[in-house]
Amino acid sequence: MYNYILLRDSNYLLDRYSKYFYMNKNILPLNEDLVENIFKLSRLMKLNMSFNKDLTHLTMLQLQALIYLKKNQEATISDVANQFKIELPSATSLINNLCKTKILKKKHDPKDKRCIAIGFTNRGSLLFKKAMEERTQKTKKILSFLSDKEKNTLLIIVKKLIGKAGEI
Repeated sequence: MYNYILLRDSNYLLDRYSKYFYMNKNILPLNEDLVENIFKLSRLMKLNMSFNKDLTHLTMLQLQALIYLKKNQEATISDVANQFKIELPSATSLINNLCKTKILKKKHDPKDKRCIAIGFTNRGSLLFKKAMEERTQKTKKILSFLSDKEKNTLLIIVKKLIGKAGEI
């Protein structure tokens, strides 16, 4: 259902506006075609990576934040903002929402009350473990049709794109 809506909407926009940008609307320039397909892939990955009902409240950004916090156990809200290139109020909201659901807890630094470290609750650790197991299974399924060589090539290309996009 979602795939159909996504494709229908993107095809509608392409048909409607392509005549303004391209001489022949059936042939997209390579860069635009790549960007369009990367966008479609990211949307499909987001749809396919949704979690079971115990974890449905987690957005992809929240899950990525949890992964980052698991790897960087002394991280602060400012660290989260920097990692995900979001404003500090957005990072605060992200962390507060995870605290409200009892996945994370805040720890004030006794030396400096302005510094707040973030940690997992027991419930949060269990949910995180479940989410990562489910994510691993879904990722294996999505990427199963690629050979190891193709996966390595894709990883190299994606990392290169991320690096260059970060410089712009």
